[in-house]
Amino acid sequence: MENQIMTVKEAIEQGYTHYFIVGEGFQPMNTLAGIVPRHLNEAAWDGSIKYELVQKEPVKASVPDVDEILDLIANQADGNGFPGDDTGNIYEAVMAMDKSLLTPFMEKLKETIEAIPYYKGTGIMLTN
Repeated sequence: MENQIMTVKEAIEQGYTHYFIVGEGFQPMNTLAGIVPRHLNEAAWDGSIKYELVQKEPVKASVPDVDEILDLIANQADGNGFPGDDTGNIYEAVMAMDKSLLTPFMEKLKETIEAIPYYKGTGIMLTN
């Protein structure tokens, strides 16, 4: 949908609810219901401000699996400068742990991360 243009009315009719002002870095989402038509006219006049529609549905952040979590812990523990340990025994011992011990933690981690909605821009610009 890159480089498309849509009116606020069309966007609302098609189920879009939010937009953001295009710029560098983080941009907060705003509701289409609260958009000021005068601002769209000003944006169209000089082209310096662009309003982009936000996806209708959130994107879920990826959640690391139990092997990735154990790998992080094992690398951290193994790399903590234990005197004279260049065998990799610490890493191997952590990676050999019973993964079911982490199941409750992993379930809570997934629940926590997936509860945070993340939206991306659509590439559709708004106009009056």
